[in-house]
Amino acid sequence: MSGQEKKLDSKLKPIVVYMSKKMIQDLKDESSSKGISVSHIVRNGVDAVMSGNHPYNKGYADGVDQCSVLVDGYVKDVETKIEEVNEKILNLVDEKRN
Repeated sequence: MSGQEKKLDSKLKPIVVYMSKKMIQDLKDESSSKGISVSHIVRNGVDAVMSGNHPYNKGYADGVDQCSVLVDGYVKDVETKIEEVNEKILNLVDEKRN
């Protein structure tokens, strides 16, 4: 085993990842344009997903948060309208009694 193989053996282990031919070509193109290895890109992607810093996950979480704010605002508006309607009903009942 060469020194390079020993160094890789102690740090990195090979795995198999199934990808479409287009994805493989896109990955190779990206690798070439950035001047980094395909393995480096894949490792960075896996790290990002596992650390929770994946842009899709962040975007999804941000979207859920924004929806929650909108729904909370809508619920408050509906509660306010219900209170207004209840008050009007009570006023009408009082008017009818008098």
